[in-house]
Amino acid sequence: MARRSWEEHYEDAGDDVHYGGYAEVRRVRRKSDGRVFALKVGFERSEEQKERNRREHRILDRLAAAAADQKQANALLLPVDACKEGLWMVLPWAGESLRAYSRTRKHTGAWKPIDQREVLDLLDNCAQGLGLAHEHGIVHRDVSWQNVLRISDRPGVRWIVCDWGVALDREIALPPMTRVAVGTDGFVSPQQQHDAHDAKAADDVFGLGRVAYYALSGRRLDTGAPGLSGDLGRLGTLVRAMVEPDRKHRIQSMTTVRARARKLRGGA
Repeated sequence: MARRSWEEHYEDAGDDVHYGGYAEVRRVRRKSDGRVFALKVGFERSEEQKERNRREHRILDRLAAAAADQKQANALLLPVDACKEGLWMVLPWAGESLRAYSRTRKHTGAWKPIDQREVLDLLDNCAQGLGLAHEHGIVHRDVSWQNVLRISDRPGVRWIVCDWGVALDREIALPPMTRVAVGTDGFVSPQQQHDAHDAKAADDVFGLGRVAYYALSGRRLDTGAPGLSGDLGRLGTLVRAMVEPDRKHRIQSMTTVRARARKLRGGA
């Protein structure tokens, strides 16, 4: 049976193409209504790449089924169209990553911190999507500055965690991995760095805490860097509890992250 081509229903909408280790993402326009989307096309250079892309499709299908309502679905970046062979998927156009967004806020070479209320929104939004995944046995394992997206496709702004290709899903077998390390340097917990196959929800909490620290301070720490430095304002206690090196003493769930972020936001 012939593979379905994305070009049947979409066309390029400019030269905005981003290349990753396993896929390319480009801006496309749907022919039927002119709406702009992001097209993610997986590379097929190796069996590992192919299997990674297929796993991401299956995980996103599970998350879409798990979302109880539109509010939960909005906390995730879910495909609006896909090739069933796992070769490509069409996603909402997501604007920019935290990394890209933060770079636009530098003035005369100096870092301009992201507003604390916006960082609280980031924590609340991302924790909602990650929490839903955790409830269904899925750990992202790569919560980082590149995989947190800022979207303004509706009134207001929302933040979303994307790229589930290296997620650990208890219901989907892991493919053979040629790389031992999983995740982005500077955002990986000590425990996940030691054994990525034993990643827990608390390791995603660590990654999200490091994301918040970067948003507040403009500093990306090395993976093994001890503690956080600088004044993080009202968010300091929460962020430090999220990046506690000892997993047992770290915040354990995204439910707790959301509750504490909302409490801080209510007092702003």
